[in-house]
Amino acid sequence: MEALAQFTPVTAGLAHIYQFAYPSDMEAKLAVWRTEISNLSNTHEARICQLEEKITPLLRISKTALELALWLTKTSNDGLCSTATEFNDLQADFMEIDEGKLQEACYELKHLELVELVATLDSPIYLLYPTYKLFWALDLYIIGNDPNKDAVEIAKLMVNDKSFGDIQKLDNKLKWPNRRLNPAIARIIPLITDSHVSKEKQNTYPTKYFNIGPEDQFKLKRFINETVVPESTNHP
Repeated sequence: MEALAQFTPVTAGLAHIYQFAYPSDMEAKLAVWRTEISNLSNTHEARICQLEEKITPLLRISKTALELALWLTKTSNDGLCSTATEFNDLQADFMEIDEGKLQEACYELKHLELVELVATLDSPIYLLYPTYKLFWALDLYIIGNDPNKDAVEIAKLMVNDKSFGDIQKLDNKLKWPNRRLNPAIARIIPLITDSHVSKEKQNTYPTKYFNIGPEDQFKLKRFINETVVPESTNHP
């Protein structure tokens, strides 16, 4: 983790590093890394040690921003980007970090498109909202579930049976915790025509329904065929 946090100037946001529809060099390297260590160790510590060797030259983020990103990933209970964290709560967990440096780290994560920030007249940062890109980038290493791999599984179900566009039905089928299900559902949303995505306001899923049409079927199939997914990750 210390190695991951070495600071060098940001050369590209994680949004550009993680090109999930067309796997980037970063994602390809991570896939190779997963395969290499799958039979070596199931421990979180060992995975992190292997990870740092692969992506330290590619990941550009300050130590404080990385610690904050990890904290936001670990403390999310529902995997939704609509669930906010108050900056005051953040300060309570990072008391050893100067307020100004903590605020700077928040803006760094915003620059990387990993959080959204809300300001007030009294405070430059009042609320932080995680983005799904945060979960897509870190869930595998923090909670042991790969949202990209999960999204492929969901896409296969939807291609074979359009009725699984009903997320409640999909939830009943998979029986995954919402913390795992929601980032994967969010990964599917860009593949579906916007007018085919339910905009109903609710706080359970990123969306409640996909009305899957022929173009959506094509995009889902392409996503399945072009996404790099390791054969085995052997998570504890």
